[in-house]
Amino acid sequence: MDLVIRDSFLSINKKSRARQLGFFYEPYFFSVYLIIAQPYSKGDVLVVIKKIENMKYFLTSIFSVLMLFTWAQSQVNMTPTSAWNTYNETSQLKIEYKVVDCTYNSNGLAQRNVLLRYTNKTSNQLDVSWYLELYFDGQCQNCNSSSSEYDFSITLAPNASFEGACDLQHRYNRKLFVKHTNLPNNSELTNFQLTNLQAISQ
Repeated sequence: MDLVIRDSFLSINKKSRARQLGFFYEPYFFSVYLIIAQPYSKGDVLVVIKKIENMKYFLTSIFSVLMLFTWAQSQVNMTPTSAWNTYNETSQLKIEYKVVDCTYNSNGLAQRNVLLRYTNKTSNQLDVSWYLELYFDGQCQNCNSSSSEYDFSITLAPNASFEGACDLQHRYNRKLFVKHTNLPNNSELTNFQLTNLQAISQ
């Protein structure tokens, strides 16, 4: 028995009883389907086509995640600037940063901060997750930590952005503290890395 797939149609060259094993992907696990041709009904054809479509979606998602795993910069530019710098970019997601001096008039704080911006470049919802590594005075503060404090995740609507600003309420998923600019500092943020970065299209 030969199975031929063209333009979402399944044709069977032999109508005799036959069996063939097919491997198709389903979310979260792999299953083996025993396909029995005697001959195939229309319902059988739709099931096979659906499984093949799921497999194509799975392979596309895996390829995107593998691309994200290659993202890494050994050192970001920590010079204050008014322009956004690209941290990294794929066909799905763009991540940018800029280093700015913020003054918080409500309490007299003056800080240097890194602002982060995440942009979904697709027409689908995008779930993004990562682990934030922080380097103070050239040494990683949390690279060997087992704490989930620096695990972050956000959901981006289609073609939407999530952006940091000089806002004391903004967390480390979009604003990083570098140093005080009007007070003494015991240490200073000199680098950061977004590791274990994943973006899953929904």
